[in-house]
Amino acid sequence: MLFGAQTFSVIWMITRETAEQPVATMEPEPVDRIRPSVGSLGPLAMGTLGSLAILVGSLGVGYLPRNSSLRDWPLIATIRGVGWLTEGSAALVIGGGLLLLVAWLRLRSVALTQENGAFRAIVVVALAWAAPLLITVPLFSHDIFSYVAQGRLMVQGVDPYTNGVATIPGWFALGVDPFWANTPTPYGPLYLLIERSAVQLAGWNSPEVSIAMLRAVSVAGMAVAGMYVIRLARLRGLSLPLTAWIVVANPVTLLLFIVAGHNDSVMLALVLASLYYAHVDRRIAAVLLMGAAIAIKPIALIALPVLALIWLRHDATLRERVRLWMWSGAGALGLVIAIGLVAQVGVGWIAAMAVPGALLHWYAPVSFMCVLTSSVAEFTGHDPAAAATLVKLVALALAGLVAATLMLSKQAIDPLARLSGALLAFITASTAIHPWYVLWVLPIAALSCRWRRAHVHVTVYVSIFLIVLTLMERVDGGGGTLDQIPAHVACVAATAVAGLYLLLGYTDEERVDLGRLVHAVPFGSEMLRRLGTAGRVAERPLLPSAVFRE
Repeated sequence: MLFGAQTFSVIWMITRETAEQPVATMEPEPVDRIRPSVGSLGPLAMGTLGSLAILVGSLGVGYLPRNSSLRDWPLIATIRGVGWLTEGSAALVIGGGLLLLVAWLRLRSVALTQENGAFRAIVVVALAWAAPLLITVPLFSHDIFSYVAQGRLMVQGVDPYTNGVATIPGWFALGVDPFWANTPTPYGPLYLLIERSAVQLAGWNSPEVSIAMLRAVSVAGMAVAGMYVIRLARLRGLSLPLTAWIVVANPVTLLLFIVAGHNDSVMLALVLASLYYAHVDRRIAAVLLMGAAIAIKPIALIALPVLALIWLRHDATLRERVRLWMWSGAGALGLVIAIGLVAQVGVGWIAAMAVPGALLHWYAPVSFMCVLTSSVAEFTGHDPAAAATLVKLVALALAGLVAATLMLSKQAIDPLARLSGALLAFITASTAIHPWYVLWVLPIAALSCRWRRAHVHVTVYVSIFLIVLTLMERVDGGGGTLDQIPAHVACVAATAVAGLYLLLGYTDEERVDLGRLVHAVPFGSEMLRRLGTAGRVAERPLLPSAVFRE
């Protein structure tokens, strides 16, 4: 509890510092105004109630190590020992998540206003929503338990790039997902050092403390990412309230970076910090921060070429680009290699980048193609595994081609729009599209242009879908049918929310125009134009011209 309170105070100080800086496109807000506006009080109360429901529900169905001493706490033991209390806990988690979602949708009206205090109100609301989540029992993913297990590998001097966590005793009781027990880690050497430090400081027999420390790292990453998102939005003349609503207050961000504790927040924070310092022409800092991001998760390599594009004209020659790419690449990758040597794991992260491709998600387009192709191959007497591998390789090659085209194009495309398209291409080409992968793109896309109505609608539908996927995760209900409750209830409830939004919109004057949604996807209009199926669709501005320019 104390640890969560300290983390919350750090987030408040960071966000308050950001909120008090002058805004370029709007009048500076009064420094003494720290209360949310009247329009945000309803969402604040609803979302906070949702977060409290998740907190209480997590006591009954949250993930805990099998031999955790927390299971013996009277309150937790009572809830988990009575069937109807455990079932009620699962319902609280789902209901709390949906309350957060609806509260976020209601908060949108505050994000679109030009009134003084709108940005600060959204920040205060987001902090209120986040506070109860800081001390929840982990939910929605077992990854944080894998972090601890990999830290134990590092403590024992075992290379996580060549050995799975199944090589250490007690990995199953710790709570690691058995699917990943024998796979190498996909994380960079810097995060391996963080995992090792957490285990060393907490002790081998205190996994709960290690989990709390690693969650604190994730929460700190989320706070820093939010700070640099706002700084970049201010630097680029974008609406601060809208940016904060899209990224900082988004329930997907809160659930996956706080409750689940994913380390993607740390990578994202370093990428955004690198992009910020690239914008202000502090090149060495930008390169080193990007190297640190790669050392957290190697997928950040996709963002490395964008640094040079920020520093060059859009029509710069190939020679100019290659020169800066070589300089920035040498600095960033040199740092990653140096960290790998310090961690005594070398460059094993290069081969480990293929690990996420071992999983197939039903909603991933490439997964569908893999299943279809392997079925046809098996039916015709060929090797189904080879057919699926071929599909994966072709998909990755196409994603690489899209990314290369974006990075090499001499058209006047914003560098962050190029990065959004490249990230989206690689995510789409993956057979495993975890909900937190979309959070790589969301802040970059929010900063790449001035948003129109269709952009917001797409964000809402994607967020609803991601909330469905998140709430559908199995809970720790002791096995049996209880663990499957979220899959059914969350799907039906969130579908109802999406349907109401589609039919009603937010107001009678603002209906959802389905014909324009595809144009809000990065390069969606360009894809339609090239396919010859549609031309450019003119849209009304989302905000008045003082904040949103055509």
